[in-house]
Amino acid sequence: MTIPILKEVVWNYAIPIVPAYHLLPTVSKFIISLDPFSVLPGPSTLNEEEILVLTLKYGLAYVSCYIGVKLARRLAIGGLLRYNWIARPKSIFTKIWAVTLKSCLYSKPRFYEYENLLPRIPLPSVKHTVGLLKLVTGPTILENSGEKRLEEFNDACDQMLKVSRKPQALLMFKRLFTKSWLADLWIDYAYLSSRGSLMPSSNYFCADTFHNFTKKQAVRASSVIYWTMRYYDELENERLEAIVLNGLIPTDCHIFKNFSATRVPGKEKDELVCSIKSRHVVVFRKGRVFIIHPYKNGELANPNSIKNCVQKILDLDVESGKDYGIAALTALGRTEWYDIREKIPKEIISNIESARFTLSLDTENPKSEHEDLHLGCFGGNSGNMWYDKSININVHSEGRWGCTYNMEHACGEATIFGLYQLWYCAREEYDSEGECLEFPGQNVCEMEELDVEKVNIELKDEILKGLNYILEKKASMTCGIWPTPYGKDWIKKQRISPDGFMQVVLQLVYYKLNKTIPKMYESGSLALYYLGRTETIRSVSQKSIDFCKNPSLESLKQACQHIVDYKKEVVLGQAADRHLFGLYVVGRYLGIKYDLFENFEEVWKMDNLSTSSTPLAFKVSIAKCPIGGGFGPQLPDAFGVSYFYSYDHTMGVAISAFKDSKTDAYGFSKVVWDTMIEVRQMMEPGYVCRYGQDDLMPAFGDRMDGKSAKFDF
Repeated sequence: MTIPILKEVVWNYAIPIVPAYHLLPTVSKFIISLDPFSVLPGPSTLNEEEILVLTLKYGLAYVSCYIGVKLARRLAIGGLLRYNWIARPKSIFTKIWAVTLKSCLYSKPRFYEYENLLPRIPLPSVKHTVGLLKLVTGPTILENSGEKRLEEFNDACDQMLKVSRKPQALLMFKRLFTKSWLADLWIDYAYLSSRGSLMPSSNYFCADTFHNFTKKQAVRASSVIYWTMRYYDELENERLEAIVLNGLIPTDCHIFKNFSATRVPGKEKDELVCSIKSRHVVVFRKGRVFIIHPYKNGELANPNSIKNCVQKILDLDVESGKDYGIAALTALGRTEWYDIREKIPKEIISNIESARFTLSLDTENPKSEHEDLHLGCFGGNSGNMWYDKSININVHSEGRWGCTYNMEHACGEATIFGLYQLWYCAREEYDSEGECLEFPGQNVCEMEELDVEKVNIELKDEILKGLNYILEKKASMTCGIWPTPYGKDWIKKQRISPDGFMQVVLQLVYYKLNKTIPKMYESGSLALYYLGRTETIRSVSQKSIDFCKNPSLESLKQACQHIVDYKKEVVLGQAADRHLFGLYVVGRYLGIKYDLFENFEEVWKMDNLSTSSTPLAFKVSIAKCPIGGGFGPQLPDAFGVSYFYSYDHTMGVAISAFKDSKTDAYGFSKVVWDTMIEVRQMMEPGYVCRYGQDDLMPAFGDRMDGKSAKFDF
């Protein structure tokens, strides 16, 4: 811990002082002219040499104290952040720790202020990891495959304990001498080495706000460009507020450095290239590619100037007979896209990939929240989204739902995009006519078109292949977002974790539809650790299986408590999945074969039910809040579910499913609704829900205030 902090102090505080040494004679002469020592007893004046000595003496003393205090403060913060407060949340020592840490934190920290002070991700013991694996996977194997399969699984776990000594030793060595034993392994092998298409199951997508304040496409696009560029400027200059959990515990922000990245395809492994210092935006419109330059002399243009550029693009519109172009190539498999990319002129590729973000001007417009989410994944005019880019924004032609978003997952998790969207939503404003308000900025914004017509002709077959893949997935996947009959307020009154409650409900829904226990994933966070990203929360347990087979209040609470306990393992860096991943990667390097990974797809296969929760507190009005976002299923017969419980009275549940599943997304949502009512009636036998999902859905956005007399949440 000490060495990185010492390096930081030397570079930030000590080295800048060195050039000041040459200023000492000038400073001495200035001090002589002031004669500050005339008040001291003895001679009324000092000669120049004595003043120089005193200046150097007291100056170095001040500098030493300044550096010492800075170093001591940062050492104190770094040491305090290593305290295990999770294990003793209510003890007197934790209270003293919290007060001490609060007093040491900076009042206005830079965005990456605490990055080097966070503890490194712990490395669990193999015994601990295998024990957790048995706890969360064993019951599922027993229920779905029988006792014999469970015995074989236990034998494979014992084999892992025997052969993992060398991989564990290498991981321990890596942890001691690198910044993270996990970070590079995870990004390289979980993301960048994947050779499949990025959509729809890798990238994630997000819908617009509940209410759109303008129906004018050029106006909305200019507002998106203006505020997104402002956000990038704030991020680049570290003027954003540091992310501190509950105002006390700093979290890791390194992933924000990928906020403007491009995932560049490679033969065997892709590469992330950041372009936050770029100053242009690439716009796709019906197969054509434009560049907007909103900066001049480092100053961003105002929204009205940007709007004029966007309007020029819309005015150039011609009936070309096709709504797609080279962007469709990014939907192909990574190796195939790499080979094709070599045929595209470097100037075109460079201009697109170096943009801060990409934006598509669609000719279609979603007619509901469900279609809004669907177009976030596939686009209105499919084949106009650059899936390699960290953020792709679709601005639709008109209507209530103005734009949707598509994000590349290797660049970062949905949390960082959610924080950006909340920042943007809080600032977006229009006048009563739906026009841009006046915001600071210069009046010059330039636009140019990239000549891609020749490429579109030469790569016609490849582009059509990419487009057909998008259209095939678009037709085969259903998705949407639906409300629940009640929210976290009632759940908390039952002394149950809202997240644990939803996890158990979703398991029961899957069991009702498939009569089997799902392999289930929930995303957890390692943001309390340096270079931390995500960990897997395994919510299936023997108690949740008991609840699915025979629902009772006792088994529900015990199943929820298992999830709470497993979350603590995640926060402590002691969960199983990432450690198993590290052992697998290093084991492959050493030529070690694990029976667990060779013979048990229950361990390595993608999940039947992938879930994610968003407990972010919205600090903007209901109308400006994002509706929600989602992601594609990991398997043809699986489901992707994300839920948002930022409000007390209802939740938004975004669901995606392929048509190979037992039911579509809407059918899954109906079972969620009915199951939540059944579980509430288990606790409140007299409860009757006086409205249905279809009654609530048309007014979802309007009813989010929870004050409607008709909908008694």
